[in-house]
Amino acid sequence: MLLCGGLVPYFNAALPKSVLASPWMSWICYVPLACMAFAPYAVPKIIKRLITWPRIGYVATPGELKLTQLLLLMLFGGALGLCIGSLLILAVQTLEYMGGAGSFESRMVFHHAVIIAVCIPLVIFLWPKVITKPKPFPTAYDASVICQMPLGKQTMKTVKFILIFQFIATPALLGALVFWLACASKSVLHRVELHWPQLMALSIIVVANAALFLMGNAVVLKQYKWKRAFPLLLVLAPFAVAFTLPYAASQSQPMLELFPPPVMLCTGFIWFASGALTLLAFVHHNPLPSAEPA
Repeated sequence: MLLCGGLVPYFNAALPKSVLASPWMSWICYVPLACMAFAPYAVPKIIKRLITWPRIGYVATPGELKLTQLLLLMLFGGALGLCIGSLLILAVQTLEYMGGAGSFESRMVFHHAVIIAVCIPLVIFLWPKVITKPKPFPTAYDASVICQMPLGKQTMKTVKFILIFQFIATPALLGALVFWLACASKSVLHRVELHWPQLMALSIIVVANAALFLMGNAVVLKQYKWKRAFPLLLVLAPFAVAFTLPYAASQSQPMLELFPPPVMLCTGFIWFASGALTLLAFVHHNPLPSAEPA
């Protein structure tokens, strides 16, 4: 998913201008975005059917995401994003008009007002369908059950402290370290000039990806020791590509100014490489069972 997202600006840049200008072929620009959206659903399905199940058997995962749930979630996210974006655009345009820095464009206002009028009811309708309380875990993880055990309350206090430290203190400390690395890299490398908003966005990307990688791979870090190098790559590699690889700034896509394409592509490739190597290791250690003789 992340690799497809990082390939979007490069894929669009590689397309001929005739394709981009054609009303019948311009939809090709959205192919990487479509692959990005459906990758979390389709790729695990393909891996299970072709690789995992033939080797270890069928495994039913509770709470597994279904296609209808994914489509509803995508529709809800798109409607919510369009609504918030239109509200922000209208607010900025209104402030500029009141300050005398802009002109009142009735067509633009009507366009965003229609988007808001359509998206708000859709968000309200889909909210209870996609934002639901997850099913509780088995009672072994129930706080009320743990508190009834010997030293249960002390255990819960320890768990709460660890969670607070893990989700608040650790990201804050890591974010400060990453931001310092960004400022140090900026003072040394001047090939690409990044300003404070880009540095903040870059720090958020790096911290979030490193933290998510550790959370998602904590169980297998002992089994696959080579994975321990990937969090370090997720911290250092984005700065190497952000300050050394040039890229063309896009005037039509201001988000690229906050999230440089080389950083997104680098981050996606690191995630993809980790997953691909893990899959190859699984295939190596779990060969297909031999057919029993008749």
